[in-house]
Amino acid sequence: MKSLSLIKGLSWLILLNFLVKPIWILLIDREVQNQLGHEVYGKYFSLFSLSIMLLFIADAGLSNLLNRQLASQGNLDVMPFIRLKLLFTLFYILMILLVSFLSGIDTWEMLFYIMGIHLLTSYFIFIRSIITAQQLFTADAWFSVIDKILLIILAGSFIYWPGIFGSISIEKFLLAQLLSTFIAVLIAAGFLYSKSTMGAKASLNTIALIRSILPFAMIILLMGIHSRADAFILERIHVQGAYQAGVYALGFRLLDAANMVGYLAASFLVPFIARNRDDQALIEKTVISTRHVLVLMAMIIASFGLIFSSWIQQQLYHSDFSFHSDVIRYCLATLPAYFLIHIYGSLLTATARFRPFIIIMVFAVILNLVLNFILIPSYGALGSCISALVTQYCAGLSCFFVASGKLKIPFYKRSLTLYLLVFLVFTGLFYISRVAIINVWLILAFTVLFTLVFLLTQVKYFKQQFVSR
Repeated sequence: MKSLSLIKGLSWLILLNFLVKPIWILLIDREVQNQLGHEVYGKYFSLFSLSIMLLFIADAGLSNLLNRQLASQGNLDVMPFIRLKLLFTLFYILMILLVSFLSGIDTWEMLFYIMGIHLLTSYFIFIRSIITAQQLFTADAWFSVIDKILLIILAGSFIYWPGIFGSISIEKFLLAQLLSTFIAVLIAAGFLYSKSTMGAKASLNTIALIRSILPFAMIILLMGIHSRADAFILERIHVQGAYQAGVYALGFRLLDAANMVGYLAASFLVPFIARNRDDQALIEKTVISTRHVLVLMAMIIASFGLIFSSWIQQQLYHSDFSFHSDVIRYCLATLPAYFLIHIYGSLLTATARFRPFIIIMVFAVILNLVLNFILIPSYGALGSCISALVTQYCAGLSCFFVASGKLKIPFYKRSLTLYLLVFLVFTGLFYISRVAIINVWLILAFTVLFTLVFLLTQVKYFKQQFVSR
C-alpha cells in the first residue's frame, strides 16, 4: 500500500494538468504574446528567465531538503528552515537588483513585478514541499494547478472581455500573476495549518542546515542556468535580442507546458523514494514505470512537433515563417531529455547521491553557455534551441546511466528500443497523414485519446503492481 497514495496522487496530477495547463498555455499566455507582440513579450520572457535563474538564492534547496527530511524522518522542526528562507529572500532581492543594474536593464517596473511573482512562487513551493512530504499527494496535485486556475480567470477577463475590463497590457498580465500566486499561497498555507500534525521532535542548527542544503542549492542553480540562461543571453547579445527572445518563447512555451508533467512527477518521486529508499524492488518498479509513461509520452509529443510544427505555428501564432517552425520543432525535440533528467535526477537526489548529479550538470552548463555564445549571434533563437538540444540530451543520458549504475537498476534495453520504435512509428504515421492531407485536428484528437488511454492503462498496471505493498 505504500505506493498507492503516490499513484493516486500522480493520476490526479496528470489529469488536472491535462485539463488546466493547456488552457493557461494556449488561451492565456499565448494570446498575451499574440496581442502584445514578440518584442514586448521577449523583454518579459528575458527578465522572467533571469529571475528564475537567480531564484535559487531565495530557496537554496531548502524546500527539497525539508521535503526529503520530513519524508524520511517524520516530525521535524521547520522554524530553522523558515528563518533561513527569509534570509535567503533578502539575498535574492539584492542579487537580482545588482545583476539587473550591471546588465543595463531599464524595465525596472516589469522586473519588480516578476520578482514579486517569483518570491511568492518560491514560498508556494516551500509550503507544497511540506504537503508532499506528509504524503498528501492528491491535495498537492490540486495545488499544482490552483494558481493557474485563478490566473486564467483574472487574465482571461482582460483578454476576452476587453469591453468590460479593458484590454490586456504587460502590466495587467503581471498584476494578474501576482494576485493569483498570492491567493494560492494563502490557500495552501491554510490547508497545511489545518492538516499539520508535525511537532518539534527533531531539529537542525543553522550551520548544519546550511551544510545540508548546499548540494540542493548547487543542483537548483545549475538546472536553472541550464534551462533558462539561453533566453536572457539571447536578449542581451543578439542585435534583435528582444524580438529573438520572443520567437524563442514560441517554442519554449510549449516545451515548458509539456515539461510541467515531468517536473511535478519529480516532485512526487523525491519524497516517495526518500521514504522508501531501503526497498530496492519498490524503487526499481516505481522508477521504471514512471520512465515508461513519461518517455513514451515525450516521444509522441516530439514526433508530432517534428512533422506538424508549421501547423502548430499557424494555429497558435497565426503566422507562417519557417524559422519560427524550426524553433518550435527543436524545442519540442528536447522533451524526452528533460524527462530523463527529472526521473533520474530525482533518484540521485532522493538517495543523497549529489556529487555525480552536480558533476553532470556542471559540464552541461559549461557546454550550454559555450554553445549559446557561439551560436546565438549567427542563428538567434535557433542557436539557443540547438544548444539546448545537445546539452539536455547529454545531461539526460548521463543521469540515466549514472543513476541506474549506482542504484543497480536494470537498463532494460528492450524498453529503450521500444521508445525509439514508438518515435519512428508515430513520426511515420504523422508524415503519411500530412502527405495524405488528413485533417490535423483529427490526428491530434486521435493522438491525445491514445495517450490518455495509455496513461489510464498504466495507472491500472501501477495499482496492480503496488497495491499489495
